[in-house]
Amino acid sequence: MFLYVFVFLAVAMNVVGYWFSDRLALRAAGAKPVEPGTNPELEAMVQDLAQRARVPVPRLYRIPSEQPNAFATGRNPRHAAVAVTDGLLQQLPPGQVKSVLAHEFGHIGNRDILVSSIAAMVAGAIAAIANLLQFSLLLGGDEEDTGPLGWIGLIGTIIFAPLAASLLQLGVSRHVRRLRALDGDQTIRLVA
Repeated sequence: MFLYVFVFLAVAMNVVGYWFSDRLALRAAGAKPVEPGTNPELEAMVQDLAQRARVPVPRLYRIPSEQPNAFATGRNPRHAAVAVTDGLLQQLPPGQVKSVLAHEFGHIGNRDILVSSIAAMVAGAIAAIANLLQFSLLLGGDEEDTGPLGWIGLIGTIIFAPLAASLLQLGVSRHVRRLRALDGDQTIRLVA
């Protein structure tokens, strides 16, 4: 019975995470929306890259941090958001900022966020079930109900489930996309 409740809660948490992950990530980073017209150079970069990547223009956010960084979030290209830190905009020249943003657009266009979320959900479920089985083994149970094959399966699950979860996360394929930059014929090759 406890296992069913646990699985239901895990699925519910992942559904909530899927629908609200962008809002949660932006809130956790302290991101503020960029009002239209307040940063025309950045807005123009985002619009140009969205057109080149053939995705809708994502919502744009700024993070009040001196650390140069950017990230993309959202469950699909129509619900995507890109956040950049003040440090990125202040410390890098516009061409490099555009390269960083192109990388983030690669994540949006390749739907890496969705693939990563699903892989994390499956890996987390595998690891959680392995942990639950470990606790049930440690806390004991009815030994008459568990035959020798049950023990072998249980021990195998405890050993191999975390390994399988790690391999699943590592096995999520990376896609390569090319976007042409405005700077002449320079090609931005990004692995997203």
